[in-house]
Amino acid sequence: MDHDKRERQPGFLRGGGEMGSRMRSLDWSLTPLGDAHDWPVPLQITLRTMLTTRHPMFIFWGPEHYCFYNDAYSECIGPEKHPSILGSPGRESWKEIWPIIGPQIEQVMAGGESTWHENQLVPIIRYGRLEEVYWTYSYGPVYDPDSPFKVGGVLVVCTETTQQVRAQQELQQADARWRTLFEQAPGFICVLEGPDHRFTYANTRFREVVHRKVAVGDTVGELFPDLRDQGFKELLDEVYQSGEAYVAASAPIDLAVDATGKTERRYLDFVYQPIRDVAGRVTGIFVEGADVSERVNQERLIRLSQERLNLAIEAAGLALIHVDLEKNQIMYSNEFRALVGWEDEPEPSCDQVPDLFHPDDQQRLRALYQQAIQDDGSIRIDTTARLLCRNGVCRWVRLQSRTIVTRQGTTSVPSEFIGTFTDISAEREVQEALHEARRQAEVANETKSAFLAHMSHEIRTPMSAVLGYADLLAMRTDDAEQTEYLHIIKRNGQFLLDIINDILDISKIESGKLDIQQIDFSIQEFIDDVRSMMAVRASEKGIDFEVIFLSAVPGVIRSDPQRLKQILVNLIGNAIKFTETGSVQLSVRFIRGTNSQLKCAIVDTGTGMSSEQLGRLFQPFSQGDGSINQQFGGTGLGLAISQRLAAYLGGKITVESTPGKGSCFSFSIDCDILEERPSVEASPGSTEQSKPVGPVSLRQGARVLVVDDHVDIRQLIAQYLQDAGASVVTSQDGVEAINHIERIMSGTEPAVDLVLLDMHMPRLDGYQCAQRLRALGFDKPIIALTANVMPNDVKRCIDSGCCAFLSKPIDAQSILDAVAPFLPVAEAVAPSDLTVVPENIQPETESTVAMSSAATRVLVVDDASDLTRLYQRLLNQKGFDTSTAGDGKTALQLAKTTRPEIVMLDINLPDMSGLDLIKAMKSVPGLQHSRYIALSGHAASADERASMAAGFDHHLVKPVSLGDLLRVIGQTDPIISEA
Repeated sequence: MDHDKRERQPGFLRGGGEMGSRMRSLDWSLTPLGDAHDWPVPLQITLRTMLTTRHPMFIFWGPEHYCFYNDAYSECIGPEKHPSILGSPGRESWKEIWPIIGPQIEQVMAGGESTWHENQLVPIIRYGRLEEVYWTYSYGPVYDPDSPFKVGGVLVVCTETTQQVRAQQELQQADARWRTLFEQAPGFICVLEGPDHRFTYANTRFREVVHRKVAVGDTVGELFPDLRDQGFKELLDEVYQSGEAYVAASAPIDLAVDATGKTERRYLDFVYQPIRDVAGRVTGIFVEGADVSERVNQERLIRLSQERLNLAIEAAGLALIHVDLEKNQIMYSNEFRALVGWEDEPEPSCDQVPDLFHPDDQQRLRALYQQAIQDDGSIRIDTTARLLCRNGVCRWVRLQSRTIVTRQGTTSVPSEFIGTFTDISAEREVQEALHEARRQAEVANETKSAFLAHMSHEIRTPMSAVLGYADLLAMRTDDAEQTEYLHIIKRNGQFLLDIINDILDISKIESGKLDIQQIDFSIQEFIDDVRSMMAVRASEKGIDFEVIFLSAVPGVIRSDPQRLKQILVNLIGNAIKFTETGSVQLSVRFIRGTNSQLKCAIVDTGTGMSSEQLGRLFQPFSQGDGSINQQFGGTGLGLAISQRLAAYLGGKITVESTPGKGSCFSFSIDCDILEERPSVEASPGSTEQSKPVGPVSLRQGARVLVVDDHVDIRQLIAQYLQDAGASVVTSQDGVEAINHIERIMSGTEPAVDLVLLDMHMPRLDGYQCAQRLRALGFDKPIIALTANVMPNDVKRCIDSGCCAFLSKPIDAQSILDAVAPFLPVAEAVAPSDLTVVPENIQPETESTVAMSSAATRVLVVDDASDLTRLYQRLLNQKGFDTSTAGDGKTALQLAKTTRPEIVMLDINLPDMSGLDLIKAMKSVPGLQHSRYIALSGHAASADERASMAAGFDHHLVKPVSLGDLLRVIGQTDPIISEA
């Protein structure tokens, strides 16, 4: 840059080190920011401040968040960004972390207050790789009267705290390690604090030695009244006051061993070691030692008679070695010689003992032996090794040993080493066989799970085409015979689908992966649903089906309605299947008590069963006899699954049957009652059937991308969507889909409103494809299509970037129901009435929020911006006046101005708990009588109870369907539900 040009640079860019020089060297008139002389005064002042400080600072300016930073900041961002991001848009410069920092920046730009983020993980690409970096930073508004919301940019003041965070993590890990080591120590350990010697820690071995529980805060005097006259308390006082350690060897102690005061003499080796603070003051005492009563008693026995020891060894039949450390002599018992297979060979010396073992064990045993014979007797060896026998065979043995010490003046000297050997070869072989069998069983189980997942995909995908095209053909023909054929295809396809569902259910049960959830639901609505479903089947066979209540039942109970429905549908379906004439009746009874129970009985007038058939009834893949399978079909899994589901719900299925007269299947489940709900009185008779759902129409002009490697499925889904009014483009795999989206984002292809994505495809599966699309910046809804319904599939789809989950096989209704919430009907709006509000900026006044004075005002509070936008679109489509907030503070401010009648509130917000936020909202005048709905990502019953206790009217577990949401919003009484 020449001298004249440098002189023309504005004064606020002078100085500032390397970054100041770089800013002066750029011709800003060629950038979107324009000539630097014309920059807004707030930007000039902030840049001057940033360039003259030594603290890392960064500025995001304007709607595009143009980047400025100083020398101190450039040191921590790496060569990938420095200096290329200077003057560049923030979203392009910080792609990998924009989902984290973008909403925070937008919040401040929208007129929000400064934010503070301490030790937050914000990974960045640095030096060629994505690093986990921790930062402490603040976002502050740079006020500019000429900018929207009076905020022209965001000033970032930050410090990288990765080293401090790592150090804190290591400190916590170190604390956990020393506690683990203390628990694993062979001796007893405790820590005493203060002059009254209060316990702050005692390991398990200590509690075993003293025969009593030890609680933090107990004092030695309170816990050990039986030691008052034995001098231990006085020794502790002396160590605490003098600061000098005390060492005791084989100290006798009489301990009470039961409540009657009976005592037992024990001998302890221990050390009282003073604990000092940084200033050198004694603050406590570390106690470490071992119960050496056995050693003392052994010494006594040894001194009484070496011969008695030899006789005891022979009587015990142990293989033993006895080393006299003072004379360096070793004695082998006859049992040891027999174990090794010695005859007349000379016995090895003490130094040659490790050579008796396998070479891989020798170094370890030699180290243990040297450590033991140089210690004061507190170390005990208990290990396994391979002993080399004379016949060339290795025998696995368990080696247990100890060192005996003798007192020489004030010191203890190791004098003898005794080791016993137990042949555990047979036990070892059994353990290895069990381990191998367990490993093979685990491999087999994993293989089975993988096979079932694959089988589910391979069956459900073609079944989607079979059932879907049967529906399409049925809608396009008026020929009665053809329609009948298509219904037969559809019915048998559904039968095949029921079989795969049964196989997957029994697999989940056997592998322990079946989820049971406890949620609240209405018995009346539940029984209505079951009756509506089963009445159709009964009507097709020309038999009667009725439901009666034999007692009053609570309005709402807590159990798992999904699994309960599965049991009832199975039992009622079987009763209908095996009843040719007559009727099927479902009776419902509720028994109140300590363990309240819901009892159901299904009585039919069907074929009945013999005692022999009843004995095989609940076995998987088994039916009464072969003729049943030939006449009625089925896999024999339904009753087996139902019996196990009943057990999961705290009950059991029983059956009474008479051949030719019919059967009665009865079961009961444990459940909780919500007494505040109104009860349903006993009322025999049928319940009202549910109304059918009408057809779904999509917004004209809506454009959908369908991605599936099966051409039949692609064409089927395209036909469904086109019939409903949408336009469709297709891709045959994930790679082609990504290329299509890249062309859309480059402007060479028309945009799409939604992607339907198969998760099981060659080349690039749906999970990887969704992740890649999100990484490209594609923010439109993605709905997963999968045939795999094993556990955790929904979570895996959502984690990869999908917004919803649809299981194959699919039909027109399920496809349209899934797509419709993401493609709302566009209402015509006059240009003068149209107000454009950016999605991430919340309206500030009630007049800018309300769609109409008659619309119900709803406030949605959730830190997941995609989710809040979804709720807003769904509710607005249904005529609600919906506003959103991403954190508690913003929500509280917005609620004060908009006065929402309904608040949907996530209980896990980034800045405060939803349980605290509801209290703050209810303290605002005008919000006391609003209805509050808790949203939670956890299905734990504790979350439900906490929500209701905090004052919520409802509790919904994510993901929440539009139907459940509208049902809850439309209710006047609280209910806890799950999507």
